[in-house]
Amino acid sequence: MEAPTPLHTVERGGRNDILFKNLLKEARRCDTEDDLIDVARTINNDFPDPLPESEVVKTARSAWDYEVQGENWSGREPRVPITRSVYDVLKSDSDALNLFICLQLNHSARKQPFAVSPKAMREADIIPGWGVDRYRNARKKLEELKGLNCVHRGGKRGHDPSMFTLSTPVSL
Repeated sequence: MEAPTPLHTVERGGRNDILFKNLLKEARRCDTEDDLIDVARTINNDFPDPLPESEVVKTARSAWDYEVQGENWSGREPRVPITRSVYDVLKSDSDALNLFICLQLNHSARKQPFAVSPKAMREADIIPGWGVDRYRNARKKLEELKGLNCVHRGGKRGHDPSMFTLSTPVSL
């Protein structure tokens, strides 16, 4: 779990994002939108350079909308929504589907590329019982289906892993 950012250190350019993330966490404890707006004002007052009132209210209302629509997943167990089209593309290869879901759970929130090392994943027992070849074959299938994009092909020197990003798989 990521450590919270001390509010007194948040400068311009990061205040709205930090406010929104904090409000998503607090929304479950509020009974009304007005309660959440009060929480937003309190958080905002802890910034060294507080946001304008109109921005605080707008951000609180946005966070409240997520809460009342049942789309506030902050602080809850990760989930992976799979569309019918993605399922249809991957269902014929259960290993590719399993690896795709595993990578989504662990990396979908990241903007940066990440390593998908079959050897390291086997050693860490990421998917119990899988060997290096099974990871490698599932990774290859995901690459073929464009669900996994290689942004850096590693192996040019020691400790140079291939780096990937996730996308939506497509049928061939």
